[in-house]
Amino acid sequence: MRAIHVALGLAVHFIVLVSYGQFIPGGMVIKQERVPGLLNQLHNTLTNTQRAEVLLELSSAYLYRQKTAKNDVDSGMLYARQLTELAYLMKSTHYQQQGLLLTALLRMEYQDFAGAEKLLRGMNDTMQVKMLICLSDHFYAKANTSPLERSHVDQATRYAEMALPLVTKTKVHIKRMARVLEIAADKYRLLHLMPQVEKYSLMVLQCRDGKGFPSTAVVYSILSIQYTLEGNFFKAMEYGQTAEKSLTKSSTADEVANVYNSLGSLSAVQERPERVLYYYGKLLENPMPYAKVPGFYGAVATYSANLQKLGRIDEVIPFLQKMQKMVPPASDVNKYYACLAWGRCYRELKQFEQAEKYFKEGIKHAEAARIATGAISYHLGILYFESDQPEKAVTTLQFAETNMRAENNPLIAQNYSYLSKAQAAVGKYEEAYRNLVKGKTLSDSSFTASRARLTDELETQYEVQKKEADLRQKEQNIQALHLDAATLKQDALLKDAALKQAALEQRQKDIELQLREKDVKGLKLDKELRDNIIHQAEVRKHVTWLIMGLMGVILALLGWLFWSKIKSNKKIAGQNGQLQQLVADKVWLLKEMHHRVKNNLQTIVSLLELQSSHLQHDALEAIQHSQSRIFAMSLIHQKLYQSDDTKTIDMADYVPELVCYLEQSFHSDQKIRIILDIDHTALIVNEAVCLGLVINEAVTNAMKYAFTEDRTGEISIRLKAIRTDEFELVIADNGRGLPNNFNFHQSNSIGFKLIRGLSDQLEAAIAIENDNGLKITVSKIPTLRVHKVKAMEKGLEQQLAG
Repeated sequence: MRAIHVALGLAVHFIVLVSYGQFIPGGMVIKQERVPGLLNQLHNTLTNTQRAEVLLELSSAYLYRQKTAKNDVDSGMLYARQLTELAYLMKSTHYQQQGLLLTALLRMEYQDFAGAEKLLRGMNDTMQVKMLICLSDHFYAKANTSPLERSHVDQATRYAEMALPLVTKTKVHIKRMARVLEIAADKYRLLHLMPQVEKYSLMVLQCRDGKGFPSTAVVYSILSIQYTLEGNFFKAMEYGQTAEKSLTKSSTADEVANVYNSLGSLSAVQERPERVLYYYGKLLENPMPYAKVPGFYGAVATYSANLQKLGRIDEVIPFLQKMQKMVPPASDVNKYYACLAWGRCYRELKQFEQAEKYFKEGIKHAEAARIATGAISYHLGILYFESDQPEKAVTTLQFAETNMRAENNPLIAQNYSYLSKAQAAVGKYEEAYRNLVKGKTLSDSSFTASRARLTDELETQYEVQKKEADLRQKEQNIQALHLDAATLKQDALLKDAALKQAALEQRQKDIELQLREKDVKGLKLDKELRDNIIHQAEVRKHVTWLIMGLMGVILALLGWLFWSKIKSNKKIAGQNGQLQQLVADKVWLLKEMHHRVKNNLQTIVSLLELQSSHLQHDALEAIQHSQSRIFAMSLIHQKLYQSDDTKTIDMADYVPELVCYLEQSFHSDQKIRIILDIDHTALIVNEAVCLGLVINEAVTNAMKYAFTEDRTGEISIRLKAIRTDEFELVIADNGRGLPNNFNFHQSNSIGFKLIRGLSDQLEAAIAIENDNGLKITVSKIPTLRVHKVKAMEKGLEQQLAG
């Protein structure tokens, strides 16, 4: 995860917003010592242009005076108004625009942003760009509070979006506009609003100056890193691969480093060491062009760490020695990463003194470079734990916890895990348990694995697309050659046809001349005949056009009807697909929920079992009872996530497994035989939990109290449907039964209280009697709710099928 912050440091340039002095009308800041002299000049005889310059300088001086007081702003406003009035008398557009900009900036000092915004209407495009960027910078500065104020960021980006079309139109302040958009993306990243981060990062690409700025590869690399930080590995890989595609032979070392840093960082987070070595290897096989890239040794440290993960520890020391020889670390940042790499290597080799020396030296360099020391402190804490120094490990890992980046969840989770182990080693079990729970909460490996699979698919798709593109290019080249040949052949045919046509026309002219000379009368008759033919042809032509028009109208109507039908079918198919996807997502979420509930209940059972090893007598018995009750509930959730039906439980599958667990818990040694007669009865979760707890309580009581130690016996459990909407549960044993004066409804026993309460919850009737032992009957258990659930599911499936 550390590699992400290395890449982010390489890619994102932070802008310090001090003031809007760069847009001073006149081009420079006026020294305050000149103010008295400028005031004296106003009393001299000056031309209008000279007076306008003096007013411009005076107003600017009061505006940009350090620790500007209200009196200074008032003075600046006075001279700005005088400048504007003089500019209108002079009919000078230049001074009018400068006066408007000064007035708007001074209104910002009054906190009158609405008034400043109104003045934009009178400004030309260039002045509007300057003013809008000043407004944007002002609200970014106001947003730099703790916590970050989103309303100020939204206001700043509103002004930035107003300025962007003007910048692309006028081509002024392009780089400053790009920086403003970069700041917007970075602010929204801190607010974890990735759609806005993506939006403003891509808007940076609109600020092109025609000289390769901004870099497309860098922009996409930054987006890849930011999505990696957010845990969206699919989008991260998509932008990383897009950045790689945008690289050309003319790409700079910074661009190449950004691209492969982003892809290497993503692979490191996904625990894919082979891919990490592949991407960082592209930089490190020839490191000299990238030696001056900030944080270069971060890539070296990540590469060496993944060599260790692959079990190639013998390659690490030669690799680090080679890097230090070729590119000696000079800055504190690079020295920090070099110490981190050496420390991890020596810790892996169990040379703890050497490793401790490098880790402590790395902490000093990190503090000098103002880098968070949490990551290297974490590795130092592991060293102390592995070298049997748990007290030092606890202190160091607690320090690491307070100095880690908040978004580095995997590293924080690992830190909690080692801190829990170290605290357990020094006897702080309660703190160890709390940190263990925190670590497990942060680490959710299932999502990381699924996203890694998506990334593999995207990579495969990318490689296939590249091959297909190459094939298409070859096919296009072949088609172009065929087209050229066909064109030449067509030209030859056209020329031949033209020659034949010319010969035919000449022959026809000769025949016509002979006919004219032979018979003038025949020519007249022929003329009349031709006139008749032409007339008939005209009539046929009009009729043909009329028929074609009608057919065109009919075809257009048929096409419109066909297109409407297709559009309607597509819309219906899309809606059905969305509904089916929603149902599939709901089933998956229910299974995941039951899986996690089962895991949590199993954790509680394990904790109770751990605690029971330290307890005796009544406390031990209470813990064991709680274990069996929790297992009864846990088993239901296990059945739900293992089954395709996430709403109901088949009691014929559930009850035997529950009874088997109880037999193992009481070590019955075959003396007590349990007879099951269970119908395939589907119950919803609440009903199954209640019925399972009733069976658990009845069987537990029978095994404990119904039989003496040397006596064999039987327990029968029968669950039968009485009617289609009602079933009955009977649990009986042939033990010694209950005392004759025992009153079930007034008993204070926890087990009988629980059985009564669960029966009420099921809206069922309960009866207990001595019949050659104890017999518990839970009758009139309704199954109507299950049928309702099934009916609703069937109705939904029919709607989707329809």
